[in-house]
Amino acid sequence: MTVREFCRSLLVVDPTVVDYPALLAGVETSSVLILDPNRDGVEQITQALAGQAQLDSLQILSHGQAGAVRLGNSQLSLQSLQRYVADLAIWAKALAGAEILLYGCEVAAGQLGRQFLHGLKALVGAEIAASATPVGSAALGGSWNLNVTTGSITVPMLIAAEARATYAHSLITLVDDTFREATVANPNWLTGVGPVVNPASPPQQPFLTASSSPTGVIPGSPTGAIDAPGDGALRLTNSVLDQASFLLYNSPIDSRQGLTVTFELYAYGGTGADGVSFFLLDGTASPTQAGAFGGSLGYAQKNGIAPGIDGGYLGIGFDEFGNFSSPTDFPGGPVVRTGGSGQLPDSIAIRAGQSTNYQFIPDTATSLPFGIDNPAATTRVAAKRTIKVDLTPEGRLSVRIDGNNDGDFLDPGETSPNLINIDVAGINGAAPPTTLKFGFASGTGDSTNIHEIRNLVVSTLNQEPIAADFAQVVPPSSSSVLVGFSATDPDIADGDSIASFSILTLPPASQGVLYLGDPAQGGTPIAVDATLTPAQIQTVYFQATAGFTASNFTYTATDSRGSSDSTPASVTLSAQPPTPPVDPTDPTNPGTPIPPVTPLPPATGDNLAPDTAPSSLRLPQNTVAQVPGLSGSDPDGTVVAFSIRRLPPAAQGTLYLGNPTQGGTPIAAGQILTPDQIQQVFFQSSTSFSGAQFTYAAIDNQGAGDQTPAVVRLTLASGVQPAGCLPGREREGNDGDNSIKGGRNIDQLAGNGGDDRLSGLACNDVLQGGRGADNLLGGGARDRLDGQQDNDRLAGNSGDDFLNLGLGDDRGSGDKGNDVIYGRRGNDLLQGKGGNDELLAGRGNDEVNGGTNQDFLDGQQGDDQLQGAKGRDVLNGGLGDDRARGGRKADQIAARRGDDVAWGGSGRDLVLGQRGNDKLAGNSQADRLNGGLGNDVLIGGPGNDRLRTGKGSDRIVYRSAEHGVDTIIDFDVAQDVVDLRQVFDRAGYGQSNRFEAYVRLGNSSDGAVLRVDSNGDSSGGFLQLAVFKDLNSSRLTASNFLV
Repeated sequence: MTVREFCRSLLVVDPTVVDYPALLAGVETSSVLILDPNRDGVEQITQALAGQAQLDSLQILSHGQAGAVRLGNSQLSLQSLQRYVADLAIWAKALAGAEILLYGCEVAAGQLGRQFLHGLKALVGAEIAASATPVGSAALGGSWNLNVTTGSITVPMLIAAEARATYAHSLITLVDDTFREATVANPNWLTGVGPVVNPASPPQQPFLTASSSPTGVIPGSPTGAIDAPGDGALRLTNSVLDQASFLLYNSPIDSRQGLTVTFELYAYGGTGADGVSFFLLDGTASPTQAGAFGGSLGYAQKNGIAPGIDGGYLGIGFDEFGNFSSPTDFPGGPVVRTGGSGQLPDSIAIRAGQSTNYQFIPDTATSLPFGIDNPAATTRVAAKRTIKVDLTPEGRLSVRIDGNNDGDFLDPGETSPNLINIDVAGINGAAPPTTLKFGFASGTGDSTNIHEIRNLVVSTLNQEPIAADFAQVVPPSSSSVLVGFSATDPDIADGDSIASFSILTLPPASQGVLYLGDPAQGGTPIAVDATLTPAQIQTVYFQATAGFTASNFTYTATDSRGSSDSTPASVTLSAQPPTPPVDPTDPTNPGTPIPPVTPLPPATGDNLAPDTAPSSLRLPQNTVAQVPGLSGSDPDGTVVAFSIRRLPPAAQGTLYLGNPTQGGTPIAAGQILTPDQIQQVFFQSSTSFSGAQFTYAAIDNQGAGDQTPAVVRLTLASGVQPAGCLPGREREGNDGDNSIKGGRNIDQLAGNGGDDRLSGLACNDVLQGGRGADNLLGGGARDRLDGQQDNDRLAGNSGDDFLNLGLGDDRGSGDKGNDVIYGRRGNDLLQGKGGNDELLAGRGNDEVNGGTNQDFLDGQQGDDQLQGAKGRDVLNGGLGDDRARGGRKADQIAARRGDDVAWGGSGRDLVLGQRGNDKLAGNSQADRLNGGLGNDVLIGGPGNDRLRTGKGSDRIVYRSAEHGVDTIIDFDVAQDVVDLRQVFDRAGYGQSNRFEAYVRLGNSSDGAVLRVDSNGDSSGGFLQLAVFKDLNSSRLTASNFLV
């Protein structure tokens, strides 16, 4: 939790709101509270309000739905109000005579929303305003009109009008239900049961275990609440005979966006049957009855007894007893389901839709090496299984299950090749409907289990497009077409494309005007939020005024599935060429334009390309500073030089070789520097500096250059000493448990032997924890926090902070600024959160999590876990055996020295093995994987990947014949192998000589072509899987393939 000193109003921000810093522009930092997403948000607000008085308003920015707002890891909703009565009483004291504004989509919608507002008002006493419609970008159907109130609202919105106008997102969630409470806030759930087949055991409705109410969207337990509110689950069946029930999200979802679904499944307390199904229905269907009981799992039919669920498109069975894969209920019995390979206990299988009579799909049946259920368990704790279901916009389905509750799907049996990248259109003979509904069903028969669902999250799978920054020189009193507008879509290989562009902000009118079309030929001025086609964006002109010096504006791109880039691109316009004059203070020196940069030669033959280290520098405006951390490494040689590939925009500042105050000279794009010279690179920020970047690349002793230049981020040190800061308090605690607070000036606070709490405030403070388990909280400026000994908790707050965690097992959170966190010796948790952060793990076995922006994560020593997040991150594993996973954007992940696991995220990632025996995995996009010096495993995954083997004996693994067409580079026929065993271990591959039967090799102009049979022993089905770059197929033999 990040707390700042309050003014008359408090703005609370849930950090899951996309790009929330954009909404804080112009908000006084002393009136903002950023919630910790891993803690109860209501309790955090209570702590912040305790002791406060005479506030004018409490304003909450969070995701919402009818009758609920998400706060940290909890919800404040109509259902949870009574649980928070004590907290809300503290709110009432602080908010006497105040007003509450709730920014969240559809919070006030319908009767549920209005009841929530009036219930909250009754407990707090404040008048409340909220919206019954989506909140956010107008392009996404939102607005900032809080159109439902409980009374007169007079306070202004803290979020500035300009920030609201340019915000490109919406504050709505697709589906997020824990099912832990006594009721659910979402009104779209529909429950039902199957027909009566056993009068002695009639069907029972699904229910919430934390409720005893017979009414509500989902009813409660008919025998009384089983769990306390907050500890419940959604129960599909009790452990009784012959049940069939379903829970449907009865609101259509656009299938073009794709879906990613995660939920927890619990099956326990019975005799081991039957299971749970997750299903997709045609979005026009609203069934009133479940499918059949027993092995049909409430989805499929039982011929002559009960039909399948109406509108069924796809059913995934998590099958304990095994009959979802069987046409009969017992050997030799009558056929009751269409198709099947026979009973398969503890398995996952798929059945098609109603149009095929719920046909069994044989290639999908997968026996698991672990149980789905735990019949002997008496509580759900011992029976947890986490499920992940992905459906791409193109109709490709993947199903994963976490069998050991370690939080991933990487262990044996958790990600089966039978269940990855399945063509659901092929299963049903038609593409997915325009809209879909989803739900759960369950069944029991002669054997039983309790079946429950918990912690459901549903979101879209479509990735945001990426709009490109660019800079251009425009002379004063001229008009020029702007030529740098562009965007890329990570899903382009899957049929997505850029549909439109939006101009989010405009240059100041004193500098110039943007036009659509040449203003000299009748072009028209462009307004804020103007939406342009890809063709129109190429006709945008800037007409500079006579006094034009420099300016910038932002724009974003939207893809054909409706997603927009959440980090808008910046266009920098300047009146001077990018290369600066030798003496920037001499106005008579005009400078010269930058020539085109000559491409660096790539590595050839056995040579491995060098790697270049990313870095960052924070500095104020009009400041000279040396750029730290510029270096490179070469896995099979030495780095002999560096090339500056791209310069920062001239309006932001200048790169120099040597300190410019001591005769340093400007650096040109393409300039070659020696290893000694790269240590003498300086940057001089301009008086209007707001942030920039440059790139550089290492060159090895064979002349090869790094083809993926490293990015050096130059960020504005927003936490510079505020005006009026004076020397402040110097306070040191004793050996007790001290609570020491700083004042409004420059403070130095020190704990001592106890468990201390130190809090900075307004200026650049220094906080030193001491020997106890301390809690250090920075203020609004650029602070230094030293945890020192014991297990400490450090939070930077809003400035650009430096956190030195110390010797214990510590937790460090950077929060809003561009922070540096150094873990040092313990087993630490480092969290970047907002800003462009540098997270250096230190010596222990650490967990390092990036935040919303572009972060640098370095594992250093120890066996670390690194997790990218929403920005374009750089992850370096370090010296131990590390696990590094990318996030949502295009990340760079380096395994470094240990035996590491490096896994790309949902962007187009670069994954680099280095000295250890590494496991490198892409994900769903076109990734680049480079093996290193060890014996590595490379798993490209879906997408057209580039896989470069290294110096060791490497293994390239395929899990499906339909994972795209990869390019394999530097394949060594003497030691490298392609592993196809997971493809051919599926049902339907019966030939003993698999290489001759299922593998075909040929040649193309690019190299050897690998084709494999995707249909097994059925006719046809050979698909191209890979191209071996510059390698003739005559050099490949059966020994190069594991089948």
